[in-house]
Formats: sequence, C-alpha cells, structure tokens
Amino acid sequence: MKLSTWTHCLLGIAALQLPFACSSDKAGGNPEAVSGSANTGGASGSRSVTGGANGAGGSRASGGMGMAAPQCKKLAEVDEPDGEFIDANCDGIDGDKLKAIFVSPAGADTASGALNGPVKSWKRGIELALAQKKDLYICDGTYQENIGLEGRLSLHVYGGYDCTTWNRRNQRPLLSPQVGLPIRIKNVQGSVLFDRIAVSAPNAIETGGSSIGVYVSNSDDVTITQSEIIAGSGVKGADGLPIAAIATPPKAGAVGTAPTSLTCGGASGNGGFDSAILCAINGGTSSVRGGQGQDGPGSCCSSGGAYCVCAGLTLTGVETLGTPPAPGASPLRGSEGQDGVGPDGGFGAINSDTGYVPSRGAQGGYGLPGQSGSGGKGAPGGPSIGACAYAPGPGGGQGGFGGCGGRGGEGGQSGGASIAVLAYESRLTLSQSSLRTSSGGDGGAAGPGGGAQLGGNGGPAGGIEAGSGKPGATGGRGGQGGPGAGGPSIGIVAVGVAPKLQGVLYDVRRGGLGARGTRVVPDADAGVAADYWPVNIRPEVNGSAGAAGQGGI
Repeated sequence: MKLSTWTHCLLGIAALQLPFACSSDKAGGNPEAVSGSANTGGASGSRSVTGGANGAGGSRASGGMGMAAPQCKKLAEVDEPDGEFIDANCDGIDGDKLKAIFVSPAGADTASGALNGPVKSWKRGIELALAQKKDLYICDGTYQENIGLEGRLSLHVYGGYDCTTWNRRNQRPLLSPQVGLPIRIKNVQGSVLFDRIAVSAPNAIETGGSSIGVYVSNSDDVTITQSEIIAGSGVKGADGLPIAAIATPPKAGAVGTAPTSLTCGGASGNGGFDSAILCAINGGTSSVRGGQGQDGPGSCCSSGGAYCVCAGLTLTGVETLGTPPAPGASPLRGSEGQDGVGPDGGFGAINSDTGYVPSRGAQGGYGLPGQSGSGGKGAPGGPSIGACAYAPGPGGGQGGFGGCGGRGGEGGQSGGASIAVLAYESRLTLSQSSLRTSSGGDGGAAGPGGGAQLGGNGGPAGGIEAGSGKPGATGGRGGQGGPGAGGPSIGIVAVGVAPKLQGVLYDVRRGGLGARGTRVVPDADAGVAADYWPVNIRPEVNGSAGAAGQGGI
C-alpha cells in the first residue's frame, strides 16, 4: 500500500518522538537512492541529520524508492515554550536551546547548564539563568529543594521536558522539599513565570505549624500556569500552658503596740497598721489591706472620791481599707476569674514575612482578691498603783491581708493551616492549574487558671485583753483560658490585591477541629475550608479581578 509523504512524515515523528513541523513537498530520503529493479530492491534512504528513520528499499518484485526523513519547517526565529510543544525555530526542542539553562536529576551543578551539560538543582539553574539572562528548562523528576526569589530580577521557568530526548509534553517536574516552604517569592521587581511545574509542600512539623505550597509577597508580576500545587497538613495548635499558683507568702496584719507607760498620763498603744498591697486584676490592680487595729484608750485620772469614773472607752475594732467583713464575721474567699473564649472564626492572620499566623484563645480572667480580716480592738489599761486612775491601754492587731486572685489560664493555640498558594500584596496570575490542600491542624486545649494566694494571718494585739486581727481570706482561682480554633484549609489566600484566576481546579480538604470549651464557654470554631479566601482586598482602579474560575489543566 502506497503511503503519502505526509504520512511518512508523521511516522518519522512518532518513531523519534520529536516535535518537528513537517514538510510534505519532497520525495525520497536520499536524493541518490535509486528505484529498485524487478530483481533487486532499491537501496535504503539515509537517516536525516534532523531525525527520521531510513527510507525502506523497494521489494524484489517491483522495486521502490527510499523515503526522506521528515523535515522541520521553520515557523519563527523566536521560540518560547508553548502549550502545543511546537519546535518553531527547528533547533530540536520546544523553546530555544541557546537561550536556556537546563536542569536534570542526572545533571551536575558543576556543569555549564547547556543542553548537553545540564545542572542538577533548581537552585544552581536559577543562579545561572539570572546571571546569563536566560530561561530555565527543567526535565521531569523529583527535586527535594526549597526555592527563594528576592529583589530585582526576571525569571521564566518551563517544565515538561523529557530528560533523555528533551521532548516537551504534558508532564511536570516535581519540587518536593522534605521540610519547609517549596517556593518563596519576596519583594520581586520584575516578571516571574512558572509554566508546567508541580509543587508538593511537606506536612508541617512544629506545633501549630502551617504547610504552604507557594508564598508570594510584595511582588510585581508573578504568573503560574499549567501547574499543580499541593499543600501538606497543618499541625495541632499548642495547648495552653498551666499557670503556676501565686507563690508569694501572704501578708500578715501588723502587731498592735503596747502603751509607752503604765502611769496616768502615759501614751496609749497604737492599733496595728501596715500599707496596702496591690493585686493584679483584669485591666489593672486592686488595693488590698487588712483592717486597722484599734488604738488603746488613753489614761483616765481623777482626784476625788474613792472610785474613778472613766467614760468614753470604745472597745470595738476600727476597719478601714480593703473589704473586711463586719466585726466578728469570717472574710469571704475571692471569686474565680472568668473563663476565656475561643478565637472569633477559624482563620488567624497573615504576616508578610512568616506567612500564616494561628490565633489563640483568650486568656482566662484573674481571680478576685479575698476579703481582708478585721482589726482587733484596743483595751483599757489597769488601775494605776496608789492612785485613782486607769493607765493607757494596748492597741489591737491589724487584720490579715486578703490573698490575691490567681492569674487566668493561657488560651489554646489554633491549628496550623494548609494553603496551596498565599499571595500577600502581590500581583499574581494563576491559570489552568490545580490546587489541592490537606487538612488544617486541630485547635489546642485551653490552659487551666492559676491558683490564688492564701490570706494572711491577723496581727497580734499589743497587750493583754486587746484583740488580735482576724485572718484574711484566700483569693479566687484564675479562670481557664479559651480553646484554640481549628486551622484553615484553603486553595488560595490573597491579601490586599485580588489575583487573576482562570481555569483553576480546587480540591480542598476539611479545616481542623476546634478545641472543647467549658460549661460556660462553647467549643472553638473549626478551621475555614474554602477555595479562595480574600483578606482586605482593595478595589482595582481599572476594575477588579473576576471570581475564581473552574477549569482544567
């Protein structure tokens, strides 16, 4: 069966797997090949220098003509890698082999980066490409690297090449580091393009850590097309740390003093009194002081009669600062602090340097100070010897200081995020690509509140019959911290500038689970799960970008 020249051309392309443009206007492989006679087959045509099989000789019976190797028809002087994989400038590959640095897993970073001497790593390839102002062509394989771009530069990266023939087809080199962020683009002034690559971010490791595939911040012009980006799992947030009880010893009331002299006209003893202490409470401090002891009565002297009449002696305690109970009543323990609440929603914040920052549950409230003890009463002195008089009396002891309330518990940390692409204040175009996430980390449990300070002992009286101060009450325990929320799982997060999205496919898993609350505080929110999550997007002067599109690679 006689085949057309065009059919032979296509067969030649298939045999060598080269993306040539074919020309069908020439017969015969070797112009010198001759037709076979009835008894001798024609000689085989020679292999073209650009590829193609040798032409087949004619049969013994009828003779034949050798077929030419397919010829590349030059379509353009400039050949940028394209989606049709066409070798437009007939140099043997889709693209321009003289204007590119080549990367292969079988290469060596000491090589030149030319087609016949590819380098091994993306990092070395990028260094050479930037230095020589060339593109970067990467053949299929897995590269365990972390890539960073920063500053004034322009770089176009093309994947999909076969590592043996350097044919380009619908395959992608995989950038898959063992730890950390695969691609970080920061403060880049210039054009950056990634065409037909695959990125797989590892699962986060640190507590509350996030997994992000590509992070672009403060950059002018970044395009990702025909690519696959996968984010790993976020990690559970840290539990709130236990808060230590107040270890400072409680403050006892001051001692009442004895009179300076037991003779008529001497000075009486003073009630116990010491300065207040400050206890931390929500939003400030609270002054706490034990009830002041009563001063001893003064002397009472009379020169007439066998009996002295001394009136006006007050024998009850005097209570001043603090909140001591009524005389004779026991002071009340401080109220416990309020429990903290979980974060508002299952999304934290974005930092231009570090990326996603998990939120935390609120700290629990401080416990309130315990009531201080009442001051003791003063007492009259005894009769003076040999005279009709009463001597000055001793003062009562100061009441014990109430204990300070415990510190509120630490809130649980929210879980880490799983984000395929994060764009912060950058102009990003994402087209004909797929984004896949894993689950966000679960929220951390709330920390318990700290124990309170004990109440102080009452101060001793200054003498017999005078009263000692009452002990102060213990402060209230601190409230439990708020539970951590679940970490988000989002295809693309954009801050400030809306990305241009076209033909993007999403495969988004669940957000992390929120931690449990208390009997008075509800459970924390689960992490957000969304294809696209805009944060503080500003309207474009010339119109804003459209909504995320659906499509395929």
